[in-house]
Amino acid sequence: MLSLSALDILALTIATIFTSGFAAALGQGGGLMLFAILAIYFELPLLIALHGVIQIFSNSSRAALALPHIQWRLVAPILIGIVLGAIAITPALAQTNWSGMQAIMGTYILLLTWQPRLSITIKIPGTMLVTGLLQGSLGMLLGATGPLTNALLLSKGLAKDSIVASNAVIMTTSHIIKVMLFAALGVSVWLYLDVLMILSAAAILGSYIGTRIRHKLSARLFGLLFKWLLSALALRMLLLGMPFI
Repeated sequence: MLSLSALDILALTIATIFTSGFAAALGQGGGLMLFAILAIYFELPLLIALHGVIQIFSNSSRAALALPHIQWRLVAPILIGIVLGAIAITPALAQTNWSGMQAIMGTYILLLTWQPRLSITIKIPGTMLVTGLLQGSLGMLLGATGPLTNALLLSKGLAKDSIVASNAVIMTTSHIIKVMLFAALGVSVWLYLDVLMILSAAAILGSYIGTRIRHKLSARLFGLLFKWLLSALALRMLLLGMPFI
């Protein structure tokens, strides 16, 4: 078991408050930043599991603070897909190498984010369920996959609070399933229960601060920041998935 000093725990606590607040204010990005910071201290698969526990508290508190804005009609089929996708990929985790999948995800997110608004909308059956399947399976492999469903919710024309609240529910479910399956595989996240309690409390505090900030942002400014941040995260995935990077 890795020993963390008091200074390490303080640094992680501050990072968790900041990243959780960032995600609550702009709807994304915080989980990815925290994942990168935790990677300094932990290695896979423990890293994904610990990150998942913290994100459960970060996302669930964010959802609770915007409960009336959750779009359950859109969220429900995605949640079903997440459960099925995570369970399906679990037996193949040890043999799977999907690093190139990040490039595909990045391209998909960019297309959803910047697609022109057509007067005639083409509805593809099962889009939400398929997205959930990708979210569930890729979440087990890549850790932070929030931009995937954020891009889909953005393409549906939702208001800022609905995007943030709905994706918070989606990511809460994704992380719960992920942590449960990693625990079943023998990943001992509970050896770090004391640290997890501190960082989970920090995540809730960050959600509260970030939600207050989001309420002060105009819909236009939020939309602009959201799209460009989403694009930056997608480009990062695209580059990381390139074989020459």
